[in-house]
Amino acid sequence: MTKKWVKLRHSVVFGLLRPFFRVAMKKQYGFYCKRYKLPKGKPYLILSNHQAKSDQFLISLIFNRPLYFVARDDLFSMGFASKLIKYLVAPIPKNKVAKDIQTIRDSMQVAKEGGCIGLFPEGNLTFSGTTEYIAPSVVKYIKMLKIPVLFVNVKGGYGVRPRWANKSRKGNIYGAVVREMSYEEYKDYSNDEFYELITKELYVDDRTLNKKFLSKERAEYMECCIYVCPKCGLTHFVSKGDTMTCTKCGYSAVYGEDLRFSTGEFETVKDWYDYQKEFVKNFDYEALGDEPLFTDNIRVMKDEIFHKRKYRVSKRTTVKMYVDRLEIIDDFGSVTISLNDISAMAVCGRNKLEISDNERNNYFLMPTPRFNALKYVQFFYHYKNAQIADADKEEFLGL
Repeated sequence: MTKKWVKLRHSVVFGLLRPFFRVAMKKQYGFYCKRYKLPKGKPYLILSNHQAKSDQFLISLIFNRPLYFVARDDLFSMGFASKLIKYLVAPIPKNKVAKDIQTIRDSMQVAKEGGCIGLFPEGNLTFSGTTEYIAPSVVKYIKMLKIPVLFVNVKGGYGVRPRWANKSRKGNIYGAVVREMSYEEYKDYSNDEFYELITKELYVDDRTLNKKFLSKERAEYMECCIYVCPKCGLTHFVSKGDTMTCTKCGYSAVYGEDLRFSTGEFETVKDWYDYQKEFVKNFDYEALGDEPLFTDNIRVMKDEIFHKRKYRVSKRTTVKMYVDRLEIIDDFGSVTISLNDISAMAVCGRNKLEISDNERNNYFLMPTPRFNALKYVQFFYHYKNAQIADADKEEFLGL
């Protein structure tokens, strides 16, 4: 017999904690919203763009009922903390590697019991300040649920706390429902038409806000996002205050409170981010020969058995990424992993890199504060895309 997912305690916890989070989110992020009253006992799917790491708390404050968020399965591997989260708010787990069959089943159960589901279709926080890639599979997911959909826009999250940053800026985040659609409204849309509607309704560009986000350290840790110099190519940057500087050629760019560069080749981080994606796609891999694309010194934590978290940690590690393989040299020896044997790469949080291979091993590259995990993911997915004869696949570089 299937256990009930939607429980009274979730509403009690939501009611008790909401006033606290309303004050906390206002103080930390200057958050304000247009509230939306959900009818009791009716299921809804809430879709939102994903700007800040606290988005699930911010979005919950818009509504009068608890939301059951679809969350990466990492959240369920933290021992007692995971058990407490599951008991209090019961998120819906999503495996980043396996197909989403169980996620769909769990979501359908929540909907059947009259619960409201929260989903970030991007699956990742934006690095660029705009809504990024949304997998077309979200259309099938929505149509299988057959419940009303609410589209939410969060604006200002990238300005207040960009993903690559270590500290918040002074400013405001705003959230609101921008559209509601019943199942009867969207059921006859073709998949392509509905996908286009979803991407349009969820698109947010913080560059258009024309607001200032105050900080004396506004460029700090941007090297967690930027790794290509327009003058000399692949490089390491260092950031200090409002300035990014290339360690190879000395190229620099000053980042302003209006989310724009006042010097350099690019107007915004989005422009630089898109430039990097084109760089990855057009890079001369043959000219590189058997030299590594890049090398980093970093700790590695290996999860030897998938989901069972039998960790071993290396304190001194050198990681090298080549055109076709990854080499990890650490306290336990050396391992070479063909990119063909890697099933997935993901950036967790600001800059932790997770690698899953076909043998169900997970490797977590534990970051130094300024480590760039993004470059590994984007070069890896370019390699994977090159194995597929579908040109459209080239557009997606992992996030």
